[in-house]
Order: sequence, then structure tokens, then C-alpha cells
Amino acid sequence: MKVLVIGSGGRENAILYKLSENKNLQLYIFPGNGGSIEYAKRVNLENFEDIKEFCIENEIKMVIVGPEEPIANGISDYLESYGIFTIAPNLKFAFLEASKGKSKEFMKENNIPIPYFGYFDNFSSAFDFIKSLKPPYVIKADGLAGGKGVSIAYSLDEARIILIEYFEGKFKDASKKVVIEEYIDGFEVSAFIVMDGKDYKFLGYAKDYKRLLDGDNGPNTGGMGSYTPVSIDENLHRKIIKNIIEKTVEKIEGYKGFLFFGLIIKNNEPFVLEYNIRLGDPETQVLVLSWSFNFLELLTSIKERKLKDFIVSFNELYFLNVVLTSKGYPFEYKTGYKIENIEKVDKSEAIVFHAGTEIVDNKVITNGGRVLNIVGFGDSLNVARERAYKYASIVNFENKFYRKDIGL
Repeated sequence: MKVLVIGSGGRENAILYKLSENKNLQLYIFPGNGGSIEYAKRVNLENFEDIKEFCIENEIKMVIVGPEEPIANGISDYLESYGIFTIAPNLKFAFLEASKGKSKEFMKENNIPIPYFGYFDNFSSAFDFIKSLKPPYVIKADGLAGGKGVSIAYSLDEARIILIEYFEGKFKDASKKVVIEEYIDGFEVSAFIVMDGKDYKFLGYAKDYKRLLDGDNGPNTGGMGSYTPVSIDENLHRKIIKNIIEKTVEKIEGYKGFLFFGLIIKNNEPFVLEYNIRLGDPETQVLVLSWSFNFLELLTSIKERKLKDFIVSFNELYFLNVVLTSKGYPFEYKTGYKIENIEKVDKSEAIVFHAGTEIVDNKVITNGGRVLNIVGFGDSLNVARERAYKYASIVNFENKFYRKDIGL
């Protein structure tokens, strides 16, 4: 069987790792990164038509789409019009992530618990709404902004400046409209499910760290680390399933692929901050390692619409991911630095997933903002954390930067 994975980050590297447990599988990746060749053959494709031609010529049986942008641009509809099965939701569900405003309106309409919010296409109305709230203020670009389009303002002056930047195109078309939310001070966690068009399965929780600096300070990033499992008591889990996941699933019949719920918990009550219509990054890097089921069999059950009978199971280990970045990320940073000591990572203690890397002259070099994911594992969160940080300090490249408080 031949499978094509689309994407170039740590998430896709983790997907390839999990799929590679099936030895009779031929894996391809586009565009991939410096670590992809350990699991898959990299292919050079330009657009949807190239992907379609490649799949037909090479008899690809399944395409797995990692990042949000091709999903929001309709890759699933396009490839499936040529009979190529694609693990990604169809275009009609893209608004769940591609527009935070439309997504929030969908949640409100279906009585899914969310923070109080407003949705605006001009500065004047947005600022008037902010003045009706108490600080801090949460300001979000409506469209896709690579996980970076969320700002928290602690004063009216700060909110005014952020709004001006957004409406003047800080995130191009993505910030032509904004969502403003009341700030809920709580514990953030991501919940994951997968659907086959009708039925769903719960795939676990992971904790993600969005801010650049220790103590959840600094600008938003695509994610600086993660861990799983997360301690969620049975009562809270039931609320999340009943009041959030099942209410959502009921209204999106026909959805196939992964869906994750960005949640905030306050006083044991869950609220939805956002949907993502894919697996998360860097959460996937810990989740796939916690799954004790065969990932290919899960994907096949989606294709055959037999998800209802699939048994999801987890191992008993803890996994913690420290993301190594290029200094300057998420803004300007330099690339092209040689990465050293990856071979010193003991695979009985940690796994390295590549993200922004490339191979040049048989050397692994930095080629992005988020460079590597160092995932430590063990029979407690502390052991997983110690191992992740041990190798985060050993693996080295010029201008390396990472948070020191993941898992604390």
C-alpha cells in the first residue's frame, strides 16, 4: 500500500514515524524536511494538480494532510473528485478553523460553551466592544495566521494599538476581521477526536505551550512544547464529551478526518477557545507515541467508514516535547546552521522529530523557526521531562532557543 503525507513540520514527521510501524507500507512525503527520509521518499510537487497526477501515476491509496492551509483551500474535495481518498475534512467544514468568527457563531448557535465574544470588520466597532469589557482583552485575527494571530492586551491603549495593527494588515487578509473575547483565566488543554463522516473516536488530551517565553510570557508562536497524558478528572471529561464534543459532532455530519478542540478550563467548567480541523503541532508529536493502536488501521477504518468498531487504546507512559527553535522566532531568524549531536539521543529515552531542518552536503542544517522536537518519555511526567531536557541541551546548533518550563 502507498500513502502520501502532505506537510513539512514536526507533526508530519511524527505521522510518518507512526505509520512506519507498518513495514509493508510505501510512504511518500511532500514537501517534508531533513528528517523525512528516515521514513519516506520525498517528492517535489508544486500544486494540487501535481499532487493529483503523482497519486494517479503511483497508485497512491491514501493522502494524509497535516497543515490547515491546503485543507482550507479545498484539497480534499479536489483529490476525491479524482477518486483519491484524503484524510482531511471537505471544504464545507473549513470555516471551523479558517474563520474564527464564523466558528464562534457556529458554537454559539449550537449552545457550545464559549467565552463572551464579538466579531468585527472595522476598528471603530471593535474598539467600542473592547471598552465594554474588563481587561485583559483577547484579540484574534479571523483567518489563518500560522498559530500566531492571537494577542492579549492588558490595557485599552495596548488593545487600540493591536487593533490598528490587525486592521492595517499585520496578518494580511487573515486580520481584515477580528474576534474579541472576554479573557478567561484558566488551564488550557487540547482534546482530539477523529471522524469518518458519521461516527467519532476520542484520541486523547495534550497540553500545548503557545507563548515564546517561560511563564507563558512573550508573543504567541506555533507552539513551544507539549505533553500527554493530561490529568482530567472523570466528571470534567464527561462535560467535555457531552457539552462540547458530542454537540459539535452532531452538527457536522459528513466530516471526516481529525478535529481538535482548544479548551480552557475554569472552576472545572470547560469552554471552547477554537477548533482546528487537523492534528495539532506540537501535540501530535506526543499523542502518536501514546497511542498503542495501529495508526494505519485507524485511517483505514475512516476510509471504510467502520470507525464505530475501532478500538482506541493508550499505553501507560508519559511523553513531553521540548521544541528547539531558531533565536528570533516567531519573527526574524537566521537559518543554515549545522545541527550537532542528534545521534547522541538514546532512543530508549527520547525521540527526535524534525521540523525546520534540511540536508545539505550530508549535514543536517536549520531551515525554519521551529527546528526540532525532542520528546522524552518515561513512567512519570518528571522522568519524561528530565529526559527531554537532557537531550534538548545535548543536541546543538547556533542560535538555539527553547523554553525551560514545559511540563511544570
